Amino acid sequence: MYSLDKKINTDSAFLIKRSLIENRLEPKFYTKKYIDNVLKISNSTLPVLNLSEVTTLISDGTHFTPNYQSEGVKFISVKDVRKSKIDLNKSKFISIEEADKLDRRCKPQINDVLLTKIGATFGYASTVNTNERFQIFVSLALLRPSDKIIPKYLEIFLNSELAYTQYERVIKGAGVPDLHLEDIRKIKIPLPTIIEQNKIVTLYEKAYQIKVLKEKESKSLLQNIDKYLLSELSIVLPERDYSFSNRVFQVNWSELFGDRLDSEFSQVYFREINKSLLNGKYTASKLKEVTSFIESGSRPKGGVGQIKSGVFSIGGEHVNNKCQVGNGKPKYIPLEFHEKIKLTETKMHDIILVKDGATTGKIGIIDSLDFVNQNVNEHVFLIRPDTKIISPHYLVSFLYSSIGQILLKRFITGATVTGLTKESLRNILIPLPPLDIQNRITEHIFELRGKAKELESDAKSGLKEVKRKIEEMIIG
Repeated sequence: MYSLDKKINTDSAFLIKRSLIENRLEPKFYTKKYIDNVLKISNSTLPVLNLSEVTTLISDGTHFTPNYQSEGVKFISVKDVRKSKIDLNKSKFISIEEADKLDRRCKPQINDVLLTKIGATFGYASTVNTNERFQIFVSLALLRPSDKIIPKYLEIFLNSELAYTQYERVIKGAGVPDLHLEDIRKIKIPLPTIIEQNKIVTLYEKAYQIKVLKEKESKSLLQNIDKYLLSELSIVLPERDYSFSNRVFQVNWSELFGDRLDSEFSQVYFREINKSLLNGKYTASKLKEVTSFIESGSRPKGGVGQIKSGVFSIGGEHVNNKCQVGNGKPKYIPLEFHEKIKLTETKMHDIILVKDGATTGKIGIIDSLDFVNQNVNEHVFLIRPDTKIISPHYLVSFLYSSIGQILLKRFITGATVTGLTKESLRNILIPLPPLDIQNRITEHIFELRGKAKELESDAKSGLKEVKRKIEEMIIG
């Protein structure tokens, strides 16, 4: 009997039984992760069928881009489908005549299951729960369950790790991943009785509703942070008035900034906000007056894509939606290049602000030693608060708030590539309570964020545990 040395990486070299070989010869197909999943499913105490055996139709949407209209029949693609959710509210529209033609290929109906099959978000399934008419693009597969299977059970399985590992095994395409219909038809699914399927669905839906409620409560807490901050600073945001009288106005020359002569920048709405800051409960200072350093970074010629180690290069992708720096794929610059741009070396409680592109204004604070003594790229500003004047966490909380984001977005310039200039950023107004009040505000915001994070964590862990139980019920 053949065997390999235990020190060998089983994803680099492995043995495979002849009985497990299919009509695929690429090594990835037979790595341990995928073979283990095959064995787990095949060893289920339940009957194991192909998807084609529990559906009456497996198709996908049109392969041609339709002629979009301002109204008509809704038309959705991969971006509109997530796990257990189909969003028809942001759809495009096609004519009734074109929809009639597309219906001949596949016509989505209630209790069908849609599965994302193209792009980075492949493998998301959701049941159609509406009679509203719509059509789909090629990036979505349509599965019509037979009477052997409950649609919601099919969705639950398709969103499980047991299914996702099967998708990963057969996905094709390097640049744009693509699940082909012939591979979707061969996906293996253990099939309980209808009674057991109903038990699984009930268990899942109860856990899913608890998750939704906790996430809603978490979101409400985060929204309360914004209300709390504005209340503490005695700032009332004016309603934006789009009436004709507010679209025609005069501006004093002294109220203009730099070369900003465009009407949007000088809207009454923005000038009212500036007045409320200047006449507010606390003195408002310009950002340049409460910081010791504001600068964007750089990267070496040729980029950083091929550099595997060195000094971490922090960019917009490393700033999350919770005012933190940390997530995202690591990117590096060589140590010798870092030494040349030592000026933008990061310190604890530095603030990172995205300065250009689609996420301009996204902001986070360095709270982890992992990101200290690193550097930043040219797409972000490194802001260093003067801690004798302002609390770093108070500053990041203000810039993250609704009023902070309004102030930042007011200064965005550019048509094709939008962004903030350093000079405009330096002149943004920041309300400046005494440090003890800043710290009190920050402590309360931390408390609210902590509760929100706990709720979000509970929501995820609760559903994860139920998914584990469901897998046990499926595998046996």
